[in-house]
Amino acid sequence: MLALLAYLAVTAQPHSRESLITFFWPESDPSVAFASFRSLLAKLKKTVGEFLEIQRDSLALLPQSLKVDVQHFRTLLSCSLPHPKTEACPRCAPSLTEAAQLYRGDFLAGFTLRNSSPFDDWQRTQTESLRREFIGILQRLISWHTRLGDHETVLAYARRWVALDPLDEAAHRMLIQHFLRTHQNAAAQEQYANCLRLFREEMGTTPSLSLERLAKEFAPDGQNQNLISLPDKPLTPFIGRAAEHAQLLNHLANPACRLVTLVGLGGAGKTRLAYEIVESAASTFSDGVFFISLESTPSPAALPLTLAQAFHLNLDANPSPETQIFTHLQTKNALLILDNFEQLLLSPLSGREARSETLLLALLHAAPHVKLLITSRVRLNLRDEWILELGGLDPRDAIQLFQQRACQTGFALSSADLPLTSQICQHLDGHPLALEMAAGWLSVFSLPKILAELAIGLQWLSSPAQDIPERHKNLVTLFETTWNTLSEVEKETLMVLSVFHGGITLDAAEQVAHASPLRLAILRHKALLESVSLAQFKLHPLIRQFAQEKLAASQELSIEAQTCHSVYFMAFLAAREQALKGANQTQALEEIQLEMSNIQPAWIWAAKHGQLTCSALESLYLYYHIRSHLHEGAYMFCLAVEHSGSNSSPRLRSRLLLRQGKFHLRLGENERAEYLFQESLALAYQANMMLEIGLVLNELGSLALSRQEYVHAETFYQESLLFLTQAQEKNECHRVLNNLGIISKLKGELDIARNFYQQSLEICREIGDQRSLAIRLTNLGNLAFAQKDYATAHQYYEESVVLLRTLSDLSGVAFCLINLGNVVFEWGDTPTAHQYYVDAYALAAETGNHSAIRAAQEGLTKTLVPA
Repeated sequence: MLALLAYLAVTAQPHSRESLITFFWPESDPSVAFASFRSLLAKLKKTVGEFLEIQRDSLALLPQSLKVDVQHFRTLLSCSLPHPKTEACPRCAPSLTEAAQLYRGDFLAGFTLRNSSPFDDWQRTQTESLRREFIGILQRLISWHTRLGDHETVLAYARRWVALDPLDEAAHRMLIQHFLRTHQNAAAQEQYANCLRLFREEMGTTPSLSLERLAKEFAPDGQNQNLISLPDKPLTPFIGRAAEHAQLLNHLANPACRLVTLVGLGGAGKTRLAYEIVESAASTFSDGVFFISLESTPSPAALPLTLAQAFHLNLDANPSPETQIFTHLQTKNALLILDNFEQLLLSPLSGREARSETLLLALLHAAPHVKLLITSRVRLNLRDEWILELGGLDPRDAIQLFQQRACQTGFALSSADLPLTSQICQHLDGHPLALEMAAGWLSVFSLPKILAELAIGLQWLSSPAQDIPERHKNLVTLFETTWNTLSEVEKETLMVLSVFHGGITLDAAEQVAHASPLRLAILRHKALLESVSLAQFKLHPLIRQFAQEKLAASQELSIEAQTCHSVYFMAFLAAREQALKGANQTQALEEIQLEMSNIQPAWIWAAKHGQLTCSALESLYLYYHIRSHLHEGAYMFCLAVEHSGSNSSPRLRSRLLLRQGKFHLRLGENERAEYLFQESLALAYQANMMLEIGLVLNELGSLALSRQEYVHAETFYQESLLFLTQAQEKNECHRVLNNLGIISKLKGELDIARNFYQQSLEICREIGDQRSLAIRLTNLGNLAFAQKDYATAHQYYEESVVLLRTLSDLSGVAFCLINLGNVVFEWGDTPTAHQYYVDAYALAAETGNHSAIRAAQEGLTKTLVPA
């Protein structure tokens, strides 16, 4: 009981009974597990029933009914989320202090649940997550109280950290640094000795050399202070990047990591993040942190002089400047931050005689305790390089940055402005500089005007601020700098890739843009492509818009790119037609869903330029049909009919009209559907297309059926079956057989109906058509229901709804829920029936399926209890 209560309390959301049974009794027989759950639920009702929210198929703790320490802990922690991991903040300190007092040990310490590996995994995950969060709180509180000079509190928190994770070198480092700051050198060395003993006994290793140097080589009087060479820090608050900040600190604390490159678009905030790292990392490097801007360094050959100036070295004529710098650094424990390194990599003066990357590698070999943090728009492409890619800000952080900069212009955003603000942030994909520029225009433009201008182009996006680098005053100028470093082939590749929407797979990039993996890697190394997964990339929306403007200037290339893009995705659809009709239906649906942002524009282009194929048409129709995206399907096929015109083949146009009509039929727009069916049928007869004639006749039968014109419907179905049989289209015959079964059932010929359903069911199982199989099961359930065999009907409906949910067929699920409601209503369980109808109505309304809406409303009417 404790385990279930803890799970409900911490997750703070409803859970289905089925998921809870699987979670807590994974190895038990289903009947035994269900009985155990029922028994446990009965006990919970007696003890804490007033705090439970029990639904027909779900269970939860009532919100606000209990004060859960874990939830309260995380609520307190959330107050400091906008800050970097170790930043001190007087506003957040009280809540962090309270959170630290709440944490008294590991989550459910000492508690175990037998025979439930899912619960064990969840408990372990919560334990580790809460421990990490608590360590983050300790780090922030230590930072804050260090600033206040409250050494006693710092010592207490540092010791808690060491006690919590005695094998975390960072905890020992923090405690050692505290002893050194308070001139307790002997205590520092003793703490290091304890750390060394623990590491040897528990892990068979030793702490890093930097920790040893910190403890043993620190000046005896404790007066040595880490040198920080840093330009003036920006006055505006640092927003977001908490995850990147933490990851960067982890890299720098890793003994195996000597060279880290922050890579991102111009204006992504690389320099600003590097600024924030300085204070956090300063105590780790006993000989200091040096922030070195390379903005004024004209070429790789000038890099040694820039470094020498940063170290205040007076260079002699001999030996070489490089050698003198290496000698100076060889015993140092220091961090060098080299900002704007891309201009050395992309410099026209960068030749083999003075490669900046070579100098960095030589420096790292000569100075084993020095680490390098590079900010660059381009990777160094070195084996020893650790990469941290800087993309856009998280949506919440992006909105916060926009709001903060808006306030600086005197424009106070209200909650009513949030939707438009969110759209602007989404359009700019959280790009910090672009957000600041856009917010800066609020003194001139309204939010709708800014959004409209962004859709037109980027030329206007600039900043008049005098305290930012010249290169950051105009976004297009910023991107042009990188553009000018690309080869002609790379420029063309980037322009062609701009026709993609959303993700770009390796195969699509190669087929459409003739881009090899190597060429894609080059663009990614220059921060022009972002990785979505191992085999998929995407363009930052701003880069895509910039590249599209370049592509528009070349009409021939633009047409070729759009055509190749359309051909590729029409072939992509066509290749999944058989899977959509067979056993791999679910996988095919998911694959199409992932590429839908590309498929839709490709479909429209194909319709306009005569590139549609029957196979692509069928696949897209099946996707919309199975997923019940009826309005979207009707719209896309309407566009195809309008754009394809008389240039398309009679077969293709007939099928387009037929599929468009089917969407309108399911939406309850019968007159429109009939008009489209008749147009389709005329084309099919004109070209003597047996298959198309049979398909349209089947739909005309369904239309007549919806009007309760059963004689006409049966005639249409029989004629349809005749044409489909002549066309030898067995896979299509099962639909007509099913419809004939419906007619027979309505006529009271139940045995004949069952025979038709069974014939259709066998074909569906043979070809693996899961959705059609679910419909046949439903119809067999309807037959059993008509014969008052409610148990059999319930079994068929349950089997059907599982298949339909797997396929995300919301309309089909709605009808099945209505059928299940009808069964339990006949059993006398009115409350359960009512809930089925409520759920069905919600799904039907979501999809716009009028037939399901009407059926659900009828069910709700009969289950309403009079007041």
